[in-house]
Amino acid sequence: MDKEQYREILLTYFKAFGTGDFSQVKFSSNIQFLSPISQNTFD
Repeated sequence: MDKEQYREILLTYFKAFGTGDFSQVKFSSNIQFLSPISQNTFD
C-alpha cells in the first residue's frame, strides 16, 4: 500500500465519525488494538 492509499483510508475513516456514515469504512480481519496504558495489543 502506498502513502496516498493509506492517506485516503484514514480520511474516509475519520470523515465517517463526522457524518455517522460508516458504509465506506472497511475493516480487516487481521485488526489489532493497542492499549494506550499497558502498550499491549489485543486481537
